[in-house]
Order: sequence, then structure tokens, then C-alpha cells
Amino acid sequence: MPLIFRKMFQYKTTLLLSIGALIFLLALSGVILWNAVELHRAVNKLTEDYLEDVAAESAKSVDTKFHEIFKSLNVIADSVSQMQPAEINRFIARKTAVSNFIDLAVAGEDGVAHFAFGGSRNIEKFFPFSAALKGEFSAGTDGKHIFYAVPIPGNDRKRRVLIGVKSKQNMQYLISGDFFSGEGSSAILNQKGEIIVPPVKKKHTALIRETKYLKTEEWAIKMLDDLGKNLPGRFILPTLSGRDIFVDYRPLSVNGWFLTVTVPTDILTTHADVFISRTFYGTLAMAAAFLIITLLIICIQNHYRVKIENISFYDPVTDGISNICFLMRTQEFLDGSSSKDYAVVSVNLRNLGLINEYEGRSQGDKILRHVYNILADEMKKDNGELVTRGNAGTFYIFMQKGAKDEFMKRLNEMAEKIAGIGNKSGPIRIDTGIFCLSDKASFKIAEAEVYADTARKSAERSYLSTFTFYDEKFKKRQLEEVNMLNDIERAIEERKFTIHLQPKVCAQTGLIAGAEALVRWKHPKLGFVSPAAFIPVCEKNGIISRLDQLVFEEVCRTLAEWKESGIPLLPISVNISRQQLKNPSFFNDYRKIAEEAGVARGLIEFELTESLMLVGNDFKNAREVIEEIHSAGFTCSLDDFGSGYSSLGLLKDLKIDCLKLDRMFFANRFETPETRAIIESIIILAKKLNIATVAEGVEYKEQVELLRTIGCDLIQGFYFFRPVPVREFERIVLEEAGKPPTTD
Repeated sequence: MPLIFRKMFQYKTTLLLSIGALIFLLALSGVILWNAVELHRAVNKLTEDYLEDVAAESAKSVDTKFHEIFKSLNVIADSVSQMQPAEINRFIARKTAVSNFIDLAVAGEDGVAHFAFGGSRNIEKFFPFSAALKGEFSAGTDGKHIFYAVPIPGNDRKRRVLIGVKSKQNMQYLISGDFFSGEGSSAILNQKGEIIVPPVKKKHTALIRETKYLKTEEWAIKMLDDLGKNLPGRFILPTLSGRDIFVDYRPLSVNGWFLTVTVPTDILTTHADVFISRTFYGTLAMAAAFLIITLLIICIQNHYRVKIENISFYDPVTDGISNICFLMRTQEFLDGSSSKDYAVVSVNLRNLGLINEYEGRSQGDKILRHVYNILADEMKKDNGELVTRGNAGTFYIFMQKGAKDEFMKRLNEMAEKIAGIGNKSGPIRIDTGIFCLSDKASFKIAEAEVYADTARKSAERSYLSTFTFYDEKFKKRQLEEVNMLNDIERAIEERKFTIHLQPKVCAQTGLIAGAEALVRWKHPKLGFVSPAAFIPVCEKNGIISRLDQLVFEEVCRTLAEWKESGIPLLPISVNISRQQLKNPSFFNDYRKIAEEAGVARGLIEFELTESLMLVGNDFKNAREVIEEIHSAGFTCSLDDFGSGYSSLGLLKDLKIDCLKLDRMFFANRFETPETRAIIESIIILAKKLNIATVAEGVEYKEQVELLRTIGCDLIQGFYFFRPVPVREFERIVLEEAGKPPTTD
């Protein structure tokens, strides 16, 4: 078991240090565990608490606004108390005009209020008046307006009251805060539950009409009782639609009024995770305050154990165990088992990247879950067999080996079931690497995974699924590849790679009409290294685009030298890799290189293999690439035509300049009439589409004669020329032109 997990489970030893603290620690662990299991039940509690905080703040804010209104009235009342009666009406009229009040009035003990703009009326029985006459600040409503009353200082034997009038809409504006993202709503009630100031209508207001407002409702009885006792409260109000509403009510400092705040519960639950986390960690913090240092350490260990198990032990994509958990369980099983006849198998979904790119990541994850379930169902759990997902589309299987035939039968059955999933990108094929533990009693499973990966990656590509057993030769091969990669990078930096040119001969005249640039490398120790050895290493390790560009630069330099030396300029084709096409600045970079060399871009042809252009049947992307090549001024050929993907129908969709027939057509001497008929049909169709044709890999005279007869444009192959160094190519071209060769 890894050291980090050993340390986390050492709290059992720590418990022995204090017997007295054991019971408390167990209770604390139980609370934490219960809290982890019941977190979802805490959502309503958290949201209610949050509503209470918001409502309390809103009530405080409303009380502050009431205080400001009464304070403003009190200032006016002080001024009125010092005036003569004849001055009062003009004064309050002036104050009304410059204040936020609709109207102001002064009333005497007889209850007659003289308003600045509203005439006179008797308000003797109006509650705010009687309360203010007793020296209290008070407020009331007539249904449309809110009346605020304060006593006017002066002779107690001649008491007067100042009345300020505001619209109900004004109070609605004051109590409608922008809380809960504007979804919250507020209203003011009296102690009888009557609405003094109704709420501003919100989206959820219509839901309230679905509620049964019967006095016999439990929530209504509780609320009316709290209102009568001037007590705050809150509850969840159900509606017929099933969408519940939180309601909070709390007393204000005026007339026994209450502020109510309502908000739909589903608005609040969007923030539930934050509130749950605060409550959870808050609980831990409060409990930790009562523990001694030893118990605090145990609590932290327990907390992080749960988190690390959730993060490290489970795969969020497949819902299965993680690779860490897989390594722990299999290593534990292997260490405790007398039988070592097991194998670690690395399984990779070959075209997962293609599925993610063209069908979306969600579809890729769905397939990963499906594959995991297939593999998990095949496991013999009683024998300790397990499966997990590693990185991306790689799975690891720990399974009993037994007889090789039976073992391979099980793997083939798994491969067939996975292939049967099926999708737009075709069957799901797998590449499998197998590392046997039979003779590795003390072997670590993590190392076995590495070796299984090595075996898997070393398999030769095949349309069908592959199965490769690891042997010691892979170590040597890996070391050789690492050394070669280092040598390749150094050779690229030092420009040790050179180009050879293989002439393309006009079928009708026999004269050289162009060439293909082929990269060559003379290793300082190994001599000439075959491209078949170093190009796959470049592709595998992501440096093939650097090699492509070096070849392109050498071709441009060669054409520039020919132009300067008067050597006939012939078009040269260069190969382009898939990695290079993924570089968004590729075309601009190559165009700039050609311009700096002073080379006409029409002399350079990009050879794109059909597998590179047509993978996943993405014809639209292929057309776009060809259009960009043409817009950059270069020409384009489709290489290896007929090697496995293409159909004649594609030629009308891809606006290529040249079609190169794959060398597989010329693997024999046209021994069958079917082969001759296919080649002739392709060439005739290409001519009708105004596409030039090149036959590649031609080695026999009878092949040349047939190609000349059926109208093939160019021939490339050993029959005429092998790839030659640039200077040799120049010599051949100058001899054809009747010119003396150049001297270096």
C-alpha cells in the first residue's frame, strides 16, 4: 500500500493514546460520516438559513428606511413647532414640493388634518394619528397611500401631529431588493396577516395563487400565532404545481408590521453546494475546537481519507475503480496469493481519438463506459480479476492466465464484443499488450502495466484487433528508439538530412518531367539509415513536421540554385504529414519560405496520401485542405491512390492536380486482365477529369509499354531511375538537355 494511505490509516494507533477520547472520536467520526451520506438533506436547511439572513438584512434595511422617513418628518415637525399658525400652511406646502412626500398635514387634537394640497379631513379615528398624539412615531394606510405620523413638539395641553403621505408604490420600491438574482419578493403585513404593502409581481408570484389559503392550514395557524406574538418565522409553502416557495416573516419597528420575503426553492438550490460545504467544514471546525491536538489530527486524517478515496479510487468517466485503486487491490491480492499465474493486459481503443473529434467527447465517454462494462462483466471476481481505465482510451486488466489457448479465447471474445459496439467511425478495434506474471513472484503491478503498454505499442498495425505478448527484446528496442530519437533531433538541428530526387519520366517521350524529393540520412556511426526506420520514430514522437519543413527548405534551395545556374526547372513533389496539416500557420510558413528563396510556387507539388486525406471519410476537410494548397499557389497530388480507402467517385469531389497510382498495382507484371482493366479505367477517368496521372513503383518493361499505350502521363520507378542525389539528378537533366554538367 502506498505510503500516503498508510499514514492516513494510522489514526487507529493514535486512538490508543487516549481511552477517554475514544468515545468522543467515534461519535465525531459518526457525525462526519452521517453528514457525508446525508448532505443532500441539508440543502433545505442551508437555503432556509440563507433566506433568514437575507430577510433579516431586508427587515433591517426597511426599518432603516422607516427611521429615515420619521427622522425627516421629525425635522419638519420641529420647524412647525416654532411657527405661527399663519405660517404653517405655506411652510408645509413648500416642504411638500421639495421632499419625497406626496402631501404633508398638521392635525390638532380634534383630529382635523389640514393638508398642504389635499384639503382637510378628519383622521381622529385613524390609528397613526392617535398613536402620534400619544407621542409615538406611527404609520398606517388607507389602501392607496401610507401615512406617517409624528408628534409636533410643544405644549402638552395643545398637542399636534405632523402627517406625511407617501404612495404605496414608493414603499414597494423601497422593500423590493435585488436579492436572489431578482427572483425574491417582499411584502409588509400587519399582525392580522393583512397585506399592507403588496409585493412587486415576479415570475413566481403566480404560483402563490395555487396555494390553499385556509385558516385551518397548519402553516397559516403557525404564522398567525407568530404574528400575534410579534415573533419571526419561516416555512416552505407548497403549491399545486409542485414548485415550493420559501417564506420568511419578521417584525418591523413600526405598528407591529412584519416584512415577508418569498422566493422559489429551486432558485436557492443552485447555490446548495456552497452552503453544504460551509456547513460541513464549519461543523468540523467547531468540533475540532473541543478536541486536544491528538484528536484534531485524527479528525483531519479521517476527513482527507474520504476525499482522497473519492478522487483517487473512482473513475468519473466509467464509474468504476481508478487505476490507483486497481494497483492497490491487485498488488494486495498478488502478494497474498500462492498462485502467480496471472497476466496484466493493456487494452487500447484504436479509434477513440477519431470518435471524440468527429462525434463529440460525450459519445467518446459513452463508448468508454460501454467498453468498461463489457470488460467488467468478463472478469472472474472470485479469482481476483479486475479491470480499470487508465489514461484516455486505455484499459488495464488483471486476469488469470491459465492455458494460453483458453486465455487467448477470452481476449478474442472481449475484442469481438467491443468491436460489436459499432458507431459512425466503424467497429471499435483494440490493440492489446500482455505481460505475464507467472515467473514474476515479486513483480510490481505498476511496472507490469508499463511493460504491457510497451508490448501493445510495438504491435504492427492491422485492420483487426492485435494481441502482443511482452518479451525482453522490447527493452532493447525501446532503448534503440530513444537513442535514434536523440540522434534524429540532433541531425535536424545540424541539418544532416539530405534529399534525393527520384525522376518522373514522361511516358510518351521518355524524358524527365519532374521528380519526387525523398529524405535521406547518413548516420555518423550507422551509415545510411532507411527512411522506414527513422520516419515512424519521427511520426510517433511528434517531430515529423520539423523534418517535413527541412525537406521543403532543401527543395526550395535546390530550385533557387537551378534558376541561378540555368539548369532546367522541373517541378518537385514533397510529402506532407498529417501533423503538419494540423499546424494552422503551415501554409503561410511554406509560402514565405518559397518567396524568400525566389521560387515559383507552381514548381512545388504537395503529395498527400489518401489515408491522410480521407480518414474518417471527412471529405469536406479534404476539400478545404486542397483549396488552401491551391490558394497558396502550390499544386497537389493524391498519393498511394487505391491503397485501401479511395473510390473512383472521390475524384470528382477532390480538385487535385495529379493522381499517383499506388505501387501495389505494379507488384506483378499485370498477370491478370482485371488489374490491367482497373488501371486503364482509372487513367481514362482521370484524363476526362483533367487530372494528370503518375504510375509509381514501375519496374518492368511490359508495365511501361502498357502504361504508354493507355495514356499514363508520368512513370516513376526503378525501371527508369532509382532515387539519386541532387547533383546526379542535375547531371542527368543536363545530359538530356544537351548541356554540359555544372561543376561545384
